[in-house]
Amino acid sequence: MWSAERLKGLKKNLVAQFDICCCKGKIIVPLLKRPPKELEQLFFNKDSSHSKNFLRNIHLYNNMFSFTSMGGRIDHSINSKGGGPYSFVLSGQNHHLIGSLLPPQGNPPVYAQLYIYDTENEVSNRISMMSSHVGGEHLDQSIVEMLKECLDKHNCVVKHYSNAAEIIKQNVISDVSIRLIRSSNVTGQSKQYNMPTTSELAYLRKGHHCQMTK
Repeated sequence: MWSAERLKGLKKNLVAQFDICCCKGKIIVPLLKRPPKELEQLFFNKDSSHSKNFLRNIHLYNNMFSFTSMGGRIDHSINSKGGGPYSFVLSGQNHHLIGSLLPPQGNPPVYAQLYIYDTENEVSNRISMMSSHVGGEHLDQSIVEMLKECLDKHNCVVKHYSNAAEIIKQNVISDVSIRLIRSSNVTGQSKQYNMPTTSELAYLRKGHHCQMTK
């Protein structure tokens, strides 16, 4: 916020108040948690070779640990003309692609698949995925190992993927088909996407006779 957005009509000796951001101080945003020590050193210990390499190639390190890929019609022609700063132009709707958690036969794992498939070679697989990108030859394996260990330890989503990997290794999975069916007795606008209002989900299991349906 800046001073021109403060509430008008306050006495000069009162502390400035703002309404559109925090309702005059009624909304309190918790402080951000301190990042893991390893990640903090990569960002702020700029005298180390690891930090310099990480900051110089941060977009590659970030992309190699992404859970999804970005979808959309990207216009690359604007940058081919030259004569200006790099521009990212996206036409149409932007979306994220998750895809299968296991790669097709003969294909290397990418994105979320790297957390589940061939985890013994996860570091080399991540570096290989980025090797064809500009600057990929400068990636440091020790930094990738450090980031992997940091995410395994602190990221709750990665822990869920690790649990899925263990289940797959134990061969206790089966093919399923999930279908979301929209109720016709929905109140409100037909084109309005409302958030779910229940914490329970009912489902039917084909081919299994059991009493539990939730």
